[in-house]
Amino acid sequence: MQVYNTYAVKLHNLYAGGLIIISLVILQDFLSLKPLDPPAFLALLAFAIAIPLLSGTLVLNVIEEQFKYGPLKSPIFRLVHYTFLASIVLALTGIAAAFWHASWFIGLIFIVSQALAITVYSLYITKLSEADPKAVSKGA
Repeated sequence: MQVYNTYAVKLHNLYAGGLIIISLVILQDFLSLKPLDPPAFLALLAFAIAIPLLSGTLVLNVIEEQFKYGPLKSPIFRLVHYTFLASIVLALTGIAAAFWHASWFIGLIFIVSQALAITVYSLYITKLSEADPKAVSKGA
């Protein structure tokens, strides 16, 4: 058992909530499309899977806030973590497919900018954790 990480829960809530909102806004226009082209179908499919998983993350985080300790090294924690990561990938895939539906070029630009952002932010977070390794473990 490890101490509950309030920073991680807040960050997960931010990601999940933001992606749910973006997905629902895009989903409004895609539900009435007939016939569906492949990018629109992919967007609908990705959102249909991602929205419940992201919503489940929000519910789990509300429950987790009630406990001081959590099972951070158990298989169920890993399953929840990987499910959350998969839901982020699915939501971003749905957004990319929605852009691709509008224009393949804009969809490609979104995918490239998304990959660039993930790379740059990951490198930055790595440098932050190298500068203060205790800050990441404390959740500060």
